[in-house]
Amino acid sequence: GITVYREDADRTEVWQGDRLIAFHSLTTVNGKPIEVNGQARPDGFSVTSPSGTVLGPARLYTSNPWSVTLPMPAMMLSTKSGRIEPAQVIDDGMTTGLVLGRDTPVHHYEVLTGKRQDVWTDRNGVPVHFRTVESGEPVDFVLKSDSRATVAQRQP
Repeated sequence: GITVYREDADRTEVWQGDRLIAFHSLTTVNGKPIEVNGQARPDGFSVTSPSGTVLGPARLYTSNPWSVTLPMPAMMLSTKSGRIEPAQVIDDGMTTGLVLGRDTPVHHYEVLTGKRQDVWTDRNGVPVHFRTVESGEPVDFVLKSDSRATVAQRQP
Protein backbone atom coordinates (compact mmCIF):
# COMPACT_ATOMS: atom_id res chain seq x y z
CA GLY A 1 0.00 0.00 0.00
CA ILE A 2 0.85 3.66 -0.27
CA THR A 3 0.90 5.97 2.73
CA VAL A 4 -1.29 8.97 1.93
CA TYR A 5 -1.07 10.67 5.32
CA ARG A 6 1.05 9.96 8.36
CA GLU A 7 0.99 11.66 11.74
CA ASP A 8 3.01 10.72 14.82
CA ALA A 9 2.77 12.58 18.12
CA ASP A 10 4.53 12.51 21.47
CA ARG A 11 3.02 14.73 24.14
CA THR A 12 3.65 15.43 27.81
CA GLU A 13 1.25 17.40 30.03
CA VAL A 14 1.94 18.33 33.65
CA TRP A 15 -1.11 19.27 35.72
CA GLN A 16 -1.50 20.61 39.24
CA GLY A 17 -5.13 20.02 40.17
CA ASP A 18 -7.12 21.36 37.23
CA ARG A 19 -4.38 23.77 36.07
CA LEU A 20 -1.97 23.00 33.25
CA ILE A 21 1.56 23.71 34.51
CA ALA A 22 3.76 22.54 31.61
CA PHE A 23 3.27 21.15 28.12
CA HIS A 24 5.52 19.72 25.41
CA SER A 25 4.58 18.12 22.12
CA LEU A 26 6.35 16.99 19.01
CA THR A 27 3.99 16.14 16.17
CA THR A 28 5.35 14.94 12.84
CA VAL A 29 2.97 15.22 9.87
CA ASN A 30 4.18 13.64 6.64
CA GLY A 31 7.79 14.06 7.81
CA LYS A 32 7.42 17.71 8.95
CA PRO A 33 7.96 18.23 12.71
CA ILE A 34 5.86 20.69 14.74
CA GLU A 35 7.18 21.36 18.26
CA VAL A 36 5.12 23.13 20.92
CA ASN A 37 6.22 24.06 24.45
CA GLY A 38 4.15 25.68 27.18
CA GLN A 39 4.77 26.85 30.73
CA ALA A 40 2.53 28.32 33.44
CA ARG A 41 3.50 31.80 34.58
CA PRO A 42 1.97 34.05 37.21
CA ASP A 43 0.33 36.15 34.48
CA GLY A 44 -0.94 33.26 32.28
CA PHE A 45 0.28 30.32 30.22
CA SER A 46 3.12 30.95 27.77
CA VAL A 47 3.14 28.87 24.55
CA THR A 48 5.99 28.70 22.05
CA SER A 49 5.26 27.12 18.65
CA PRO A 50 6.47 27.55 15.07
CA SER A 51 4.13 30.58 14.92
CA GLY A 52 5.96 32.33 17.78
CA THR A 53 5.32 32.84 21.49
CA VAL A 54 1.95 33.88 22.91
CA LEU A 55 0.59 34.34 26.41
CA GLY A 56 -2.78 32.73 27.03
CA PRO A 57 -4.99 32.65 30.08
CA ALA A 58 -3.84 30.78 33.19
CA ARG A 59 -6.81 28.41 32.93
CA LEU A 60 -6.92 26.53 29.68
CA TYR A 61 -7.14 22.90 28.66
CA THR A 62 -5.47 20.92 25.95
CA SER A 63 -7.33 19.60 22.94
CA ASN A 64 -7.10 15.97 24.00
CA PRO A 65 -10.11 13.68 24.44
CA TRP A 66 -9.61 13.45 28.22
CA SER A 67 -10.27 17.19 28.67
CA VAL A 68 -14.01 16.89 27.98
CA THR A 69 -14.71 15.59 31.49
CA LEU A 70 -12.91 18.49 33.24
CA PRO A 71 -14.49 21.83 34.21
CA MET A 72 -14.11 23.58 30.85
CA PRO A 73 -12.67 27.08 30.56
CA ALA A 74 -13.41 29.20 27.52
CA MET A 75 -9.99 28.68 25.89
CA MET A 76 -8.21 25.55 24.61
CA LEU A 77 -4.60 24.85 23.59
CA SER A 78 -4.23 22.88 20.35
CA THR A 79 -1.84 20.03 21.14
CA LYS A 80 -0.79 19.90 17.49
CA SER A 81 -0.29 23.55 16.50
CA GLY A 82 0.03 25.39 19.82
CA ARG A 83 -2.81 27.78 18.91
CA ILE A 84 -4.93 29.02 21.79
CA GLU A 85 -8.53 29.36 20.68
CA PRO A 86 -12.03 29.79 22.08
CA ALA A 87 -13.70 26.48 22.87
CA GLN A 88 -17.10 25.21 23.80
CA VAL A 89 -17.88 21.71 25.03
CA ILE A 90 -21.46 20.54 24.58
CA ASP A 91 -22.60 17.63 26.74
CA ASP A 92 -24.96 15.59 24.57
CA GLY A 93 -25.62 13.08 27.35
CA MET A 94 -25.76 9.30 27.25
CA THR A 95 -26.19 7.21 24.13
CA THR A 96 -25.13 3.76 22.96
CA GLY A 97 -21.94 3.06 21.04
CA LEU A 98 -19.94 0.09 19.86
CA VAL A 99 -17.07 -0.50 22.33
CA LEU A 100 -14.82 -3.53 21.97
CA GLY A 101 -17.43 -5.12 19.71
CA ARG A 102 -20.42 -4.63 22.04
CA ASP A 103 -23.16 -2.01 22.29
CA THR A 104 -22.24 -0.05 25.40
CA PRO A 105 -23.61 3.04 27.18
CA VAL A 106 -21.33 6.00 26.36
CA HIS A 107 -21.36 9.72 27.10
CA HIS A 108 -21.15 11.95 23.98
CA TYR A 109 -19.48 15.38 23.92
CA GLU A 110 -19.06 17.86 21.06
CA VAL A 111 -15.95 20.05 21.19
CA LEU A 112 -16.26 23.23 19.14
CA THR A 113 -13.15 25.27 18.36
CA GLY A 114 -12.10 26.22 14.83
CA LYS A 115 -13.50 22.80 13.95
CA ARG A 116 -15.82 20.25 15.50
CA GLN A 117 -14.60 17.16 17.29
CA ASP A 118 -16.66 14.45 18.98
CA VAL A 119 -15.67 12.38 22.01
CA TRP A 120 -17.47 9.39 23.51
CA THR A 121 -16.44 8.27 27.03
CA ASP A 122 -17.30 5.19 29.04
CA ARG A 123 -18.86 5.29 32.54
CA ASN A 124 -15.40 5.96 34.04
CA GLY A 125 -14.73 8.97 31.79
CA VAL A 126 -12.26 7.06 29.60
CA PRO A 127 -12.43 8.13 25.93
CA VAL A 128 -13.46 5.09 23.89
CA HIS A 129 -14.10 6.89 20.57
CA PHE A 130 -12.81 10.20 19.25
CA ARG A 131 -13.62 11.81 15.90
CA THR A 132 -11.91 14.75 14.23
CA VAL A 133 -12.00 16.07 10.68
CA GLU A 134 -8.83 16.43 8.61
CA SER A 135 -8.96 17.86 5.08
CA GLY A 136 -12.75 17.56 5.11
CA GLU A 137 -12.75 13.85 5.98
CA PRO A 138 -13.69 12.33 9.36
CA VAL A 139 -10.89 10.47 11.16
CA ASP A 140 -11.96 8.10 13.93
CA PHE A 141 -9.86 6.83 16.82
CA VAL A 142 -11.52 3.86 18.52
CA LEU A 143 -10.41 2.02 21.66
CA LYS A 144 -9.36 -1.51 20.78
CA SER A 145 -8.59 -4.43 23.06
CA ASP A 146 -4.92 -5.26 23.47
CA SER A 147 -4.90 -8.99 22.73
CA ARG A 148 -1.60 -9.43 24.61
CA ALA A 149 -3.16 -8.01 27.79
CA THR A 150 -6.25 -10.18 27.31
CA VAL A 151 -4.10 -13.33 26.97
CA ALA A 152 -2.01 -12.35 30.01
CA GLN A 153 -5.16 -11.90 32.12
CA ARG A 154 -6.43 -15.38 31.20
CA GLN A 155 -3.26 -17.19 32.29
CA PRO A 156 -3.31 -18.58 35.87
